[in-house]
Amino acid sequence: MRKLITSQLPVGSSKAQVAAFLDSKGIHHSDIEENFEYDEERNYMKFRIMTASIERGSSKLLMIFYFDEADRLIKYKVQNTYQSF
Repeated sequence: MRKLITSQLPVGSSKAQVAAFLDSKGIHHSDIEENFEYDEERNYMKFRIMTASIERGSSKLLMIFYFDEADRLIKYKVQNTYQSF
């Protein structure tokens, strides 16, 4: 999924382009929300994010897209999460 996102959603892509990409793959996603988390320098920052996920049995592929104030993509994360029973 990382390769697909990198090739089809370059930095600077619009919120609409990210949503259309996810919709075309049948991936449910949120709208843009404001979220607080630590950045790479460990500063607590406000980010504008869109989240999406794909269920995979006992795991989930989580995608987080980060946007600037003009709703342009600045980075993304893709990670596997696991559910414990």
